[in-house]
Amino acid sequence: MAKTDEPDFEDQIKLAQSESVTQAFAKNHSADGLADIGIDAIDTTEAFLKRFYQEDPPDQLLACVAGCTFCCHQYVGLSMPELAILTKYINTNFSAEQKRDLIAHLSETLNATSGMSQFERAASRIDCPLLDPASRQCTIYSARPLTCRAMHSLDRDACEMDDATPGKNHAIPQYESHKGIVRSVAIGLQLGIAESGIEPKEMELASALLKALSEPEAIEDWIKDQTEFDEAMVPEA
Repeated sequence: MAKTDEPDFEDQIKLAQSESVTQAFAKNHSADGLADIGIDAIDTTEAFLKRFYQEDPPDQLLACVAGCTFCCHQYVGLSMPELAILTKYINTNFSAEQKRDLIAHLSETLNATSGMSQFERAASRIDCPLLDPASRQCTIYSARPLTCRAMHSLDRDACEMDDATPGKNHAIPQYESHKGIVRSVAIGLQLGIAESGIEPKEMELASALLKALSEPEAIEDWIKDQTEFDEAMVPEA
């Protein structure tokens, strides 16, 4: 099988994803169209990951398990298609009460992390607002952004050490093919957005999601002028 470190393999993924985005958005220039693009990116990512883990597995087993939250207290960047699918998932699967609670929790998290750099956010150990505090599991796992899908480890002890002493640059053993696949799909997604005449931007999950849930027309308005989420960008490092 092809390897992600072979010449042109990642470029092929980027090109295919970009073409898929431009074709899909041309057919459905709406929030639902963006959500469909996000679903396609997720499906493509998961299909490649399943294939590589089965046919060319890493030397060590994946250490990530349900309830493992070492990477769940940092800023999460996402594209507009990813925000669209996340918003649609919540509107479809959350009750009115759950949605109200989530909006309140998003606001609380943003207030608590306001002004933090990326390192300060990670070191704060403030949970992602989409993490269930009781079960310690992600409440939107099947719709989670590509940034989250890229996070993985082959060594739980390394994650524990990094979590206990942030900023010490502990090496987290990872599967290179996993990283390459998610990175390539994400780049292809943004390239397709750019090819569609829209400036690709990376937004911060909590800030962008709060706006999308609080203002139902925000994503549709963004499609028209691309300014609706200017204050929801990922903070500087």
